[in-house]
Amino acid sequence: MNNDKELLEEFTEVKATREGFAIRVRTISWPEPSIPTTRWRTFLRLPKTATPAEIEAARPELLNNPKYFRICTTCTERKPCGWMHDKTICQSCAEKHLGVKY
Repeated sequence: MNNDKELLEEFTEVKATREGFAIRVRTISWPEPSIPTTRWRTFLRLPKTATPAEIEAARPELLNNPKYFRICTTCTERKPCGWMHDKTICQSCAEKHLGVKY
């Protein structure tokens, strides 16, 4: 998955709240080696007065936040941090080039 539009669709969402809107990101963790879990976390809160354009403009900001997404230095694809082997290489490239087994 190297398409930013796909990442935004699968890993971000906008939730209406009493206070306004929450821009949320889906994170991936691995409590056990073969069992990933996901959790939605609020990245940004916007007031009720936020326009649809302001809300949609906030979502792509997540893609540049290294807390949630990183670019693999080997394949140059942007991936959720939960799909990264470490801070520089994705799990797919780690398997392919480093012999790591997941």
